[in-house]
Amino acid sequence: MVRLVVLGDLHGRVDLFRSALIGLGLTDSSGRWIGGRTCLIQLGDLLDRGPDPLACLSLARELEESAEAGGGQTVFLLGNHELLALAAGCGSHQARLGWMMNGGDAVYAEWLGRRGEDMRQQWPYQEEFFQLFAPGSEHYQWLAARPACWQEGDLFFSHAGVGDHDWVSAEELNRVVAELLASPRAIAERGTAQRDIVTGRTGPLWLRDHRCDGVGRANDQLGVAHQIIGHSPCGGLRVSCDGALVNIDSGMVQAGRWTALEIVDGTWRFWAEGRSPLRTNPRQDQHLVVHQPVPVPPSRPPRYRPGQLVWMYGSTDKSHAVYFQIERLVARHGLTWYHGKMLTRDGARWSQREAELPTGHVEGLGRLAGMSHDVPGEEQ
Repeated sequence: MVRLVVLGDLHGRVDLFRSALIGLGLTDSSGRWIGGRTCLIQLGDLLDRGPDPLACLSLARELEESAEAGGGQTVFLLGNHELLALAAGCGSHQARLGWMMNGGDAVYAEWLGRRGEDMRQQWPYQEEFFQLFAPGSEHYQWLAARPACWQEGDLFFSHAGVGDHDWVSAEELNRVVAELLASPRAIAERGTAQRDIVTGRTGPLWLRDHRCDGVGRANDQLGVAHQIIGHSPCGGLRVSCDGALVNIDSGMVQAGRWTALEIVDGTWRFWAEGRSPLRTNPRQDQHLVVHQPVPVPPSRPPRYRPGQLVWMYGSTDKSHAVYFQIERLVARHGLTWYHGKMLTRDGARWSQREAELPTGHVEGLGRLAGMSHDVPGEEQ
C-alpha cells in the first residue's frame, strides 16, 4: 500500500506546513519533493486565521508540481474557509463580511503587508483585495478545482465529514461540488446558505454534530470503514463511533506545533512536532491530546458598550455597509458575546436581524460608527 500522510487544518501557518513536510520526510529544506511515492492528503482550510494564508496557497501549488515530478501525489481538499473566500470573490457584501468574520481578515492583512500597508489604515476593505478570489483569478481557478473528498481503499477523507445525506460515492459528492464551483452565480447564491445540502451546516464542509448512527450509515453507503476529517479542533487525534470517524484537527494555528497522521500497510501513527510518533488503533475510540485547543476567535474584554453602533463592513462610500447595534453582553460556549441587531445597507434599502457575535469578531473587525453614518432609527 502507498504511504499516506494526512495533514489537518493549517490556517495560514506556512511555517508549520514547511516544518511538517521536512519532519515527515516529504521535502528537503529547499522544498524539493523527496517523499517518493507517498500520497499527501491535506484536509482543507489552508486559508484564514494565521499570518501567511496566501503563502500556504502558493506552497500547496508548488508542492503539487514537485510531488508529481518526484513520483508522489498530493491531494488538497476543499475546506469551508476556501468556500468562504470563493463566495466573497463572487458574491455580495454580506458574503464578504462573513468571510472577514471567519478569518478572512488574516488574508487581507497578509495582502496589505506585501504592499507595505497596514490594516488599521486601510479600512474599509479595498475592492482590489476581493479580486484575488474573483472568477477568472488564479486563486479562484485553483480552489474551484479542489475535490471535496477523496477515497483510498476503505478510507474516506473530507474536510468536515458526511453523516445524514445519502451520498452514493465519493465520485458523486465530488461531481455535485464541482458543478457548484463551476458556476460563480451558484457560489454567490449558495456559498453562504446554511441549509444547503453541500455548503450548509450539515454538509461535508461544515458538519460538526456527528451522530454515530449517521456516520455509520454513510460509511456503509460509501463502502468505507473510516472517515478521516479535520474542521473541529480537538487538541490532537480523536477516534470515535468505534473507529468510524477519525478527527485529526489538532488546532495547529493556535498551538504553533504541527501534527499529522501517517498510514502505512494498515499501521496508523500520529505525529506531533517534537515527539515520537504514537501508534494508534483506528478501531478503538480514543483521544490523544498533544496540546490544548484554543477558542476561535479568542475572547477579548468587551471594548464596546450596550447602545453603541459598530461599523462591521462597508464600501468606502458607505453605499453598502453592515452595522452591529449592541444591546447587551451574553455568555456562549465559554466566550463573551455581544447580542444585538445586524443592520445591512444595500444602496437605499435597509434590512435588520437579531444576531450574536463573539467579542473577538467585533473587536477585531469593527469600528465605532460616527455621526457621518446615516443609519435610520439608531442612536449613535
